Amino acid sequence: MSANQLRQAADDARDANDAIADEIDSLLGRYEDVERRRFAARRADLESRRDEAKADGNTQAVADFNRALGKLAELERLQLEQARQREKESAQRQTSTSAAQPAHGYTSVHRVEIGSGANSGRRTSINTADKNSADALVDLLRQLEADMSRS
Repeated sequence: MSANQLRQAADDARDANDAIADEIDSLLGRYEDVERRRFAARRADLESRRDEAKADGNTQAVADFNRALGKLAELERLQLEQARQREKESAQRQTSTSAAQPAHGYTSVHRVEIGSGANSGRRTSINTADKNSADALVDLLRQLEADMSRS
């Protein structure tokens, strides 16, 4: 394997690991962790592209990437504030929901079914304990899909 192929394989493995960690954190209501990983990946990509532009001597692209990194930092700050708020609201909902749980011990399961890209004939099901977790998972998957279509 060439150095580029090895680097790509490492990137693919890291992306897969991060995607799984994002799903877990989202289901557990740890939205801030999801956002931090997402922004770290975006920042690393912009920094890498800026470094390539610098190596090529493209000062305009370097300046543009530096501006983009500044805007990304502001966006990250705003997104992390929202994530913290979502975590707080989720914790409050869970507290009120657990207090309102019926004594019979029954729980409901919410299923999210996912068609897997090129293997769209194959479906994956993920069961979640509550509707909020199912909604959070769907939101996360939509965001991942949007991010993938932009890359």
